[in-house]
Amino acid sequence: MSVTSSGSNNADDAGALRRRAANAFDLLAGYHQTLGLAVSGGSDSLSLLVLAVEWARERGRGVVAATVDHGLRPEALAEAEGVAAICARLGVPHDILTWSHFGRSGGAPGQAEARRARHALLAGWALARDVGIIALGHTRDDRIETFLMRARQGAGWHGLAGPLPLAASPVWPEGRGLQLCRPLMAFAREELRDDLRARSLTWVDDPSNEAERYERVRTRQLVARLEPEGRDRIIRIMGAAVEARVAALAGARAALDLCQHDGAETTLPLA
Repeated sequence: MSVTSSGSNNADDAGALRRRAANAFDLLAGYHQTLGLAVSGGSDSLSLLVLAVEWARERGRGVVAATVDHGLRPEALAEAEGVAAICARLGVPHDILTWSHFGRSGGAPGQAEARRARHALLAGWALARDVGIIALGHTRDDRIETFLMRARQGAGWHGLAGPLPLAASPVWPEGRGLQLCRPLMAFAREELRDDLRARSLTWVDDPSNEAERYERVRTRQLVARLEPEGRDRIIRIMGAAVEARVAALAGARAALDLCQHDGAETTLPLA
């Protein structure tokens, strides 16, 4: 796909965004020849799709995509089919994954249950597609929202670090060996939307994103009122927490390397 613009500044901005995205994909995709994409049809995941396709073509890699239909809204299947149509135009193999949740619980599933089901479906899909890594469309805005939600809940430094750019699947055993990456975490949602507008692409707005009964929606409204300085301050705090979390993981791995195994038990020398 090509980026159209009305002036050289717009073209320069679009080119810079694509280069930044390509660098992120290079860093996170590693040795994987095929990158899985979780695409809902919202602006964040649609940006992930088009930027990943451009990156893959330039690098000689492959991409495959999946959309989860939670079955919670009548429009969900049509939206998933809309993503499938976009993927077909881009030459990207696409699958719709349907969650059959009715009758499994006493009422409407909550967001936590839906999230676990989504990751389990994606993990099964990745196994079937022989994909070892799935990219998610989380943005800088998502990081800030997560920080504020966890701070309100009293989380410590580990939780305040938020989602990592590269992590293991959160479901077990379905996600064993599967990695998740988040190449767009340094991008603001609005700059990604500007890029989509320049491409004359439209995205799906989930009505639940306006439902104030959800904490995420209320937090998103709060973030929209923050000054840029406040957002930057949160990102700096999260960056420090991420460094502490990475250091702790490195220390844990080093301790594991020192462990001694005698067949019956494992000991860690303290001297």
